[in-house]
Amino acid sequence: MNVSKCGVVVCFTNGSKINSKVGLAFVVFQDHVETEVYQFRRREEFSVFQAELLCIAQAVNWIRNNENLSSNFLICSDSLSSLYDLNCINSPNRLIVKTQINPSFLQGRGVQVFFFSRSYRNLWQ
Repeated sequence: MNVSKCGVVVCFTNGSKINSKVGLAFVVFQDHVETEVYQFRRREEFSVFQAELLCIAQAVNWIRNNENLSSNFLICSDSLSSLYDLNCINSPNRLIVKTQINPSFLQGRGVQVFFFSRSYRNLWQ
């Protein structure tokens, strides 16, 4: 995937758990320049999956609040399970449902949110 000439705003997301400490962060890039970084801590009861999913939800919410920056946004996540669950239209998980609503809302306003999972390597080549 090459986003060099697309005018795409890219958000990299990640959630992790180390020694019972749970954190999540996302970084925003515009024109290959890191413009914003957001970091959050969560209770130790959170799983890595929950942290990853919440991080994607935070990125989608950020896009909703900054939709004037671009008409195309790309969220890069290494959590294939989170992205897979976001495709489940009958999910009982409230966070998944809320995260699904925002891209639909944005799409209705002409803003596209794309999701990508794989190695982040070579994204700008």
